[in-house]
Amino acid sequence: MKKARFVLLLAVALAGPCHASCSAEAQAAAAAFMNDYLRHLLAVESGKSPRSSERWVLDSKAVSRRFKNTYKAFIKDPDQGFDPLLDAQDFPNKGWIPAGCDAPGFVTLRTKPGDHLLLPVVVKILKNGNGWLIDGAGIINIPESKRPPGD
Repeated sequence: MKKARFVLLLAVALAGPCHASCSAEAQAAAAAFMNDYLRHLLAVESGKSPRSSERWVLDSKAVSRRFKNTYKAFIKDPDQGFDPLLDAQDFPNKGWIPAGCDAPGFVTLRTKPGDHLLLPVVVKILKNGNGWLIDGAGIINIPESKRPPGD
């Protein structure tokens, strides 16, 4: 019996996060993360937050280790000229709401009605034992085939 429990525990531990379906909870978690990121960007823009976006992302408990590693590699090139989580230079004022999923684990968000900017964003989300992890957004861990069409 102890051996069976140990094998079950080991299997669950090694499985780690798995790709999420397109549940309402997955969509809500993706929107919450991007809206938290937007609040950070607006606070930086208004001078109310001295914390850099790099620090915000790397300190976040909502993103996967893979997300952080890809993000760190991306920001090593200072000449990018756009925000990799948004795949854009500008950002909305009102935030995002879920618009559905094109594939399991890939949540599409659209800007809230009445915003000055139409900026869809795709967020890759994983389900793990503790809830949800963001594994991609914008160009971070999002294949080109899953990204919204550009201008």
